[in-house]
Amino acid sequence: MAKERGPCVFCEVVAGRAPANVVWENGLAIAIMDIAPMRPGHVLVVNRRHTAAVEGLTAPERDNLLRVGDAIGRAQRSLGAHGVNFAINDGRAAHQTVPHVHLHVLPRRRGDVPALIWQVLCKPVRLLLPSSRTRLQAQAARIAAAMPLAASD
Repeated sequence: MAKERGPCVFCEVVAGRAPANVVWENGLAIAIMDIAPMRPGHVLVVNRRHTAAVEGLTAPERDNLLRVGDAIGRAQRSLGAHGVNFAINDGRAAHQTVPHVHLHVLPRRRGDVPALIWQVLCKPVRLLLPSSRTRLQAQAARIAAAMPLAASD
């Protein structure tokens, strides 16, 4: 597992002590915009209860992550995505950089592989730069408006 340095950033977001552009939330998870997106519209579905590995999730938490991720993927498709990647990096060897279970929901478009590769190569540099909260909030609002789930689901 990735070693934690100080408070868990996702626990801070869940507690409202760290800023985030929220797309959707319920009692088990919160969906937020990735601050270093691989593609525009990159969303993270974060389990509210801290656990570093998928094996630590309860069955309802696992089901909820996929259900919420699916709803976000449907919203992204309705906004023009041609496909969606769903990914959970589980453990350091899998490139899990935040040791708190979260599902990446990455909208894809035909022919976006060169741009995706560029984003992957530039991610270390992008993490040093401030993110555009205004741009991320606008994306969060568009996705939230297209969500097929109510916030209480």
